[in-house]
Amino acid sequence: SMRRLCLLALAMAGCEAWSFAPSILPVSHRAGSAHLLRRGAPPRQGRPLASPPASLSRSRGTRGVSMLWSDPTTVQNDLKERTPTVLPAVDRLVVVGDVHGDAQAFRKCLQIGGLIDDEGAWCGGETHFVQLGDVLDRGDEEREVLQMIMKLQKEAEEAGGMVHVVLGNHELMNVELDFRYVTEVGWHNWGLLESKEEIEFIERQMEALCYPTFMTERICAFKPGGEVTKWLAKMPVVLQIGDTLLVHGGIRSVHVDFGLEKLNHVTRKWMLDERESRPVVLSNGESPVWTRVYSTPFPAETVLTELSSVLSRLGATRMVVGHTPQAGINAATSPDGAEVWRVDTGMSRGMMCGKAECLEILRDGPITVLTENGRVPADERRLQGGGGGNFGFLSDLGDL
Repeated sequence: SMRRLCLLALAMAGCEAWSFAPSILPVSHRAGSAHLLRRGAPPRQGRPLASPPASLSRSRGTRGVSMLWSDPTTVQNDLKERTPTVLPAVDRLVVVGDVHGDAQAFRKCLQIGGLIDDEGAWCGGETHFVQLGDVLDRGDEEREVLQMIMKLQKEAEEAGGMVHVVLGNHELMNVELDFRYVTEVGWHNWGLLESKEEIEFIERQMEALCYPTFMTERICAFKPGGEVTKWLAKMPVVLQIGDTLLVHGGIRSVHVDFGLEKLNHVTRKWMLDERESRPVVLSNGESPVWTRVYSTPFPAETVLTELSSVLSRLGATRMVVGHTPQAGINAATSPDGAEVWRVDTGMSRGMMCGKAECLEILRDGPITVLTENGRVPADERRLQGGGGGNFGFLSDLGDL
C-alpha cells in the first residue's frame, strides 16, 4: 500500500524521496491542522532524503527509523508476548466499550465497576476487566488512558485479577498511519525520540515525503514495530473468557473457519513487522473490527442464526461487542437464547458524551448493567420485538 511505501521511504537514506498525492494523508478533526492535510491537493515533489546521523544505526533495533526492516529476532521475541486467545471462566468479568481518548469517562466506568478507588488504584481484586478497543482517536486524552491501562494491568495482576484490551478498528488504523480521527493534541508528547539530532533527521524525512512534521512523534510511536504498537500487539483481536466471546465488531462464521488463534497471530505479526502486509481477514467491512451486523437494533433472522452457530462452534453462550454506539448497553437475543451484548455507549466527549456504563458477568450470578444510578437487571436491557425502544442503535457515521 502507499502508506507502507511511505514507511519504507522514511526508513531509507541516501535516495530520492517518494512523491505522492496528499489525498491519502490523514485529516485532523481540528481546523488547526486540517488545512495542512487538505484532500485532493496536487502532489508535491519532495526533496531528496538526507543521510541519517550516526546515532541512527541498525544496532538500535526498531527504535531507529533508519532501519529498513524490523529486526527478525526482535519480532520473534515480541510475538511471544501475548494474551492467550482463550481463558477459563472467572468469577467476575466486567466489560467496557469504546473510550476514544476520554480519560474522565473511562475513569468513571472503572469506578462504577468497582475496579479503582478514589486514588485511581486497582481495587477490583480477582476481577477480569476487558476494554473492547478503540482507546485511540477522537479525544485528547489517549496517552492518559493508555497509561491508566498499563498501570492497572500491573496492579490487577498483583491482586490476582487481569486487565485486557481487545483491539479495535482505531488501533489498527493508527498502525496503518491512518490518522483521520487524531485531534490536534494527539500528535505530540509521545516521548519516543531521544535526541535533538534524531528529531531533526526524522523531520527532514517527513518534509521530503510531504508529511507535515507535526506527525513525526505519532508516526514513530504507531508505525509497525513502533514502541506503542509493540505494546498494542500483545493484545488480541478476539478473546474468549469462559463462555463469553469478546471482540470489537463481531465474529462471523468465516472468522471461525479462519481460526481465532490464527487471527490473533497474523494480526500481531503484521503489527510488529514492517515486511508484513495487513491480513486479508482484516481488510474489509465485515472484518472482526469493522462489522456492524450484530449491532443494529434488531438483527435480521439470518444474523441471529449465524450468531447461534458461531457461539455453538466456540462453546460460548454470548458475544460482547463495541464499535457501534448505543443509547445504553443492551442485548439482542436469538430464538434459541444466544445473545450479543452491545456495550459501546459513545461515552467519549469526542463522540456523543454518552452514558458511563459497564457490563458485569458473574460465574455464579446474573448478568447486570452497572450504571451511575445503580445496577440494572439484564432483562431490562434485552431488546424484544420491533422498534428501537430506549436503547437503540446510533450509527458511528464518522467510521463509515
